[in-house]
Amino acid sequence: MTKKHEPFSVAIQATEKALATAQKKLDQVKADFELYLDFQRRAELLGNLAFEIGRLEVEVEMSKPAQRKKAETDLKAKQREYNRLANFDMDKNWQKEQECEDKVRHLTGELNQLKHLKQRDHRYLFA
Repeated sequence: MTKKHEPFSVAIQATEKALATAQKKLDQVKADFELYLDFQRRAELLGNLAFEIGRLEVEVEMSKPAQRKKAETDLKAKQREYNRLANFDMDKNWQKEQECEDKVRHLTGELNQLKHLKQRDHRYLFA
């Protein structure tokens, strides 16, 4: 028995995945803003990140070449996170939040439209 082809299912899955990614990014931007407002928690996190960066720098210098690559990758990730939190810009964050919200709204509308088209197509094919 052959499998029935649903033309909109791939587009729906891709849109759902893009929507989840955009929502995750929006949540991260909002969390960064909340962290910026909580000075004590932010200072504690930056201190912990600075400690981790120092530990990883020593690990990079002291490790064998086989383990060095992973340590360098971890070090760069921690440095990016530290720089993101230390160099927080309120205006850029607000603009990024607006862009993310617009993208989420747009993708939600696209997803609803695709689901409607799939339902309409399904009714015509199997009526």
